Amino acid sequence: TTSKASGGTPGNITLTSDGLVSVDRTGAAATIDSNNSITNGGNIQNSFAGNGAIGLHILGGVSGNYTQQSNAFINVTCGGLNNSAILVDGTAPYTGTIDLQFGSVVVSHGADSAALAIKTPMIGDVKVNGAINGIDPGANGVVVSAPITGTLTTGNVIFLGAFGVSSQYSSTLVDPGTG
Repeated sequence: TTSKASGGTPGNITLTSDGLVSVDRTGAAATIDSNNSITNGGNIQNSFAGNGAIGLHILGGVSGNYTQQSNAFINVTCGGLNNSAILVDGTAPYTGTIDLQFGSVVVSHGADSAALAIKTPMIGDVKVNGAINGIDPGANGVVVSAPITGTLTTGNVIFLGAFGVSSQYSSTLVDPGTG
């Protein structure tokens, strides 16, 4: 967590290209929970097979940035329900930028999962230029259920796969006004 990143005190986290943060539990592998940032050049992974696995958890009420560089991954690998590769939530707005750069990959497995879920107001830009993958029935690519004061841009593929359950997905379910 950024709140304990610098010897038990708040600080920025930089994950290099050969870096790996890997957990097997409900909850998050990495968390922005202070006024600090994470730069991911490696791999953040949660392989928990139960419900509620999160790759990166960004809490509302803090200011910071998340940058995912080219060739970096967030991967929530196993099943379960309501998993999120990147989850932004809380009772107060999050102030900062989420920058998923070209060549990066965000994957969430599990029924009703989301690769990127923004569930609290956000003040800043969301740049989705990396590949977004939601796998399993009811999977979601980018879910925005709270206002964004800034811009949301997409510049790459959002892939949803249900492994033979094509009735789970429909372009008619996407409301361009609300997401």
